[in-house]
Amino acid sequence: MNGLCGARRGVVGVALIGVFASAASLEAQDRAFHGVYLGVEAALEDLIGGSLVDGIDVLAQDDRRVVSVMGGARYQASWGLVIGAEGTIGVTDGDLAHTNPDGGLSVQYTNSRQTSLGAQVGYAFRTSTPVLLFAYASEVTRRFDVRVTRGAAEFDQTDEQGMLRYGIGAEIGVVHGLRVRARVGSGRADFGSAITNFAPEPTTQFGFAVVYHF
Repeated sequence: MNGLCGARRGVVGVALIGVFASAASLEAQDRAFHGVYLGVEAALEDLIGGSLVDGIDVLAQDDRRVVSVMGGARYQASWGLVIGAEGTIGVTDGDLAHTNPDGGLSVQYTNSRQTSLGAQVGYAFRTSTPVLLFAYASEVTRRFDVRVTRGAAEFDQTDEQGMLRYGIGAEIGVVHGLRVRARVGSGRADFGSAITNFAPEPTTQFGFAVVYHF
């Protein structure tokens, strides 16, 4: 009898462990975007360099490749709301140039890195494969080392700027904590009351990332 009772207790114990493990698995699946994550992103982003010459902010603008390491943390509510913060450090193909049509002024803008800090808000769908749709906004900081050449004269400047980046994206689970992400958006640079050589036009920006959620 004692042996039979011990066997029953063993079966019950195994069953309880299975139930708790299943519940934990379901909770993890229900909150698949809750917690800390790291990732790597390849993107095409709008870069704008500036230099002050004779009271005019001489700009150059182009879409350039950026590769970034990202890290962040998110909170996921039980009903699907996801909010979070994210920071990135990126390497840019960021060298720009401007030359006046008459050739009297040439400006070289040198940049190789950027950082950003931003926020996300989205909704996680309760499906067999984790899916998150989100909107994002971030402030991107870049520094350009500027060389201005006018005739036989040359001088150097430093252009430090922040640019607003915003858009929408989707993140999909692959296996365990591994996710893939795509985003599309635009950006905005505010030059205030400065006189510029042209008005920068917003361009479409893309990003594709691999993310691991811990």
